[in-house]
Amino acid sequence: MNRDCGSRRQLEQARSERVNKAVRALLVDNDVEIANQHLDWAETAARAAQAAPPKVIHRAYVASIILLFCLSAIALSGSLNKPANPVKLMMRVDGVQLKAIGAWNAVDDLSGSRIVAQGLAEIGISGMGDRLANEFRLTDLNGRINKIMVSKGANVELEFRPNRISLFVRDGTLSGKVSVVGGKLSLGGIDSQEIHRDLKASDGMPPETIRFFGKHSGQKAIPIRVDINTPTPWQVSDLIVASLAFSREDPRGSGKFASTVLDGKGELLEINRSIILRDADWLKLDGVSPTRINIVPDGERAKIGFNGIVDRIYAGTTEKTLRNITPTWFEYLVKSQVVEIFWTALIFLWALAWKFRGLLR
Repeated sequence: MNRDCGSRRQLEQARSERVNKAVRALLVDNDVEIANQHLDWAETAARAAQAAPPKVIHRAYVASIILLFCLSAIALSGSLNKPANPVKLMMRVDGVQLKAIGAWNAVDDLSGSRIVAQGLAEIGISGMGDRLANEFRLTDLNGRINKIMVSKGANVELEFRPNRISLFVRDGTLSGKVSVVGGKLSLGGIDSQEIHRDLKASDGMPPETIRFFGKHSGQKAIPIRVDINTPTPWQVSDLIVASLAFSREDPRGSGKFASTVLDGKGELLEINRSIILRDADWLKLDGVSPTRINIVPDGERAKIGFNGIVDRIYAGTTEKTLRNITPTWFEYLVKSQVVEIFWTALIFLWALAWKFRGLLR
């Protein structure tokens, strides 16, 4: 390729010199014959330059570089997952793990027939004062659970059973209040032995009040646990969460985990990919952007609705077979309606500009 380029340059230089000699022959020597000889040589050289083989090697080299770049870009886009993926889920579950952005009222004025709380730091009972205690049990309850508050950023696990809700709180605090008209109280304390007491509000008197508080920190600490038996439907509305998981340790303390998914379906909205979940399937979400969720009763279990943004999403029949189903950049560019609209508009504008270009000539 370099030899061909050098030959062309020499030919062009010699042709230019011949033309200059023809000019001098005419103007200085007034020799038409010599001038014609120089011009004939220059014309022949010009034809030879035009007939020289094209720069095939150079063009093939450039084409190869462009092709290699395109193939590399396609391969890279096919291996890199796109972050911030809109996902819509509607699932039936018997449990869920979550972390709320702010403090939230997990239970608000709920009737119950039984409540058991463990892992507490303090319990206050009207007529008995505050006591250092780590658990209490209320059975045959005639009363209401006024509230159970969970602190901001606490990791909460909810477990749903027929007519029963269980809360497990880690890395945060839990506080609650129960109004008791009647019931049997068992109190396990740090500063006392087991206490048993029948609670009954006198006629015309306000209900007995039980307040409790617990704090959890550290991986080895036992989580705060509250079990509530209630015939009343329980639900969570518009709770903003920063993480969401559908598994639980089973059995407790074993280090083994089981899926809480019963069934469900979802969609990766940007590429219109459906997600079908069956009983005991696994679903894992990473990088959940703050999103509102709703949990409502569904027979003996619960239904959870999620419509938010995640960085990664995994699905599988077991924990070991979880597969990354997050869209790659290539899938996004090929299937996304937003990208399709963008390219359609770009082609339309290019065609319009080309048409006006022709009219302006």
